[in-house]
Amino acid sequence: RSEPFIGAPVVGRLLRGQTYAVIGRDADARWFLLQLSGFQGWAWGYYLFINGNEFNAPIVGPFSTSGQPASSTGIVVQSQDGIRLRAAPTVASEQIGRIGWGEILPVIGRTADGGWYQTEWLGTIGWIAAPLVRVIEGDPMTAPVTG
Repeated sequence: RSEPFIGAPVVGRLLRGQTYAVIGRDADARWFLLQLSGFQGWAWGYYLFINGNEFNAPIVGPFSTSGQPASSTGIVVQSQDGIRLRAAPTVASEQIGRIGWGEILPVIGRTADGGWYQTEWLGTIGWIAAPLVRVIEGDPMTAPVTG
């Protein structure tokens, strides 16, 4: 994949039994950046056999393979459960998406009290409850108040 999350575009396929160079990993060593024939891509560690200590690879995430932050605010969070993407910052709001566990999300805004973060998921802008994510990069309270 082009980035270390399930929703990222597929950039290639791994072949069973083949060996690939690990050139990086995310902070939790769940996603690994691999060198393939002429390009790089992210693979979920569950499907890999890592020869050696997976924590020896340098941390590359939560950035894309281009090295650019996933968020214009510099704030990035990771879902800690299957969470609902909502149209507005309230549990009564319409569910407009479902985000799986471990996904990396940019924070583009927040509520005044910091209880909800505005994010973009698979091209859809919506709201996620702050207690259901872990901050990876930045301080969400510095994000602009957008809701």
